[in-house]
Amino acid sequence: MAKILVVADREADDDTAIRRAARLAEKLGDSLHVASFGYELLSDMEDLVSASVAKKIRKTLLDERKEAAQAHLSKYEVKARVTAVWEQDVAGWVTAHTRDNDYRFVIKTSAHTSTLFYTASERRLMRECPVPVMILARKKWKKRNRILATVDLASKSKVQQALNEEVVNVSLALAETMGGSVHVCNVVPFSKVLMDLDVIDSRNLQKKARDKARRAMEKLLAGRIDGKHSHLAVGEPHRKIPSLANKLKADMVVMGSRGRKGAKGRLLGNTAEKTLDKLYTDILTLRAS
Repeated sequence: MAKILVVADREADDDTAIRRAARLAEKLGDSLHVASFGYELLSDMEDLVSASVAKKIRKTLLDERKEAAQAHLSKYEVKARVTAVWEQDVAGWVTAHTRDNDYRFVIKTSAHTSTLFYTASERRLMRECPVPVMILARKKWKKRNRILATVDLASKSKVQQALNEEVVNVSLALAETMGGSVHVCNVVPFSKVLMDLDVIDSRNLQKKARDKARRAMEKLLAGRIDGKHSHLAVGEPHRKIPSLANKLKADMVVMGSRGRKGAKGRLLGNTAEKTLDKLYTDILTLRAS
């Protein structure tokens, strides 16, 4: 039986992550492991109390978190266990735990709203976690049971080509499990600066890029997805992808992440990260192995 790791919502009475994960687990036949974190609830006042009192508070908080998660889970017919965790670094704990255990997905509700960007913790998860990470949207476009799978057909890298295949396969499997349709999108990177230059034939270059991408898309999809659900665009991916998701009223966007690490990753990010703050759908990121 496959497992799904769920990061319980910060507020004990919020069941968004558990509810959505339980419904998915019921359809997939998976079990759930819910990790409920309590560190942040005491972090601001721990220095003001004695060690013995702090210990009692920690135990009480973790017991309450565990009981709340178990109460939410009791509504669903799914095999599950709950772990109450006293840990400040949620992304670090989840990443380390998934390296040592076999999970299908990690599921977490986003802190993202119309005025807040994704947290550093959520970005770290999508960049570093070895298993697919599903971030659930707080604010969503109208649900139409549509999944938008994004691929990068410009790269000749075998790693990227394998990642494209995985993005399509996972999207199709989710659509079959949950009901719905899959659209596939490829954006050919083409900066506005180049488009505006008089020294090149921008329209001709874009046409050549589209034709090349169309052939690559047909090869990737191999008839598995209706041609009407295949989308090609030229421009900046982090702008074009949210625009198409908005047009389709997609329920989820699935994208691959090359998972840059270190200073380069923190400073530059990647297409997936640049796209995040313009999306209000659920997001599933698949990290290249």
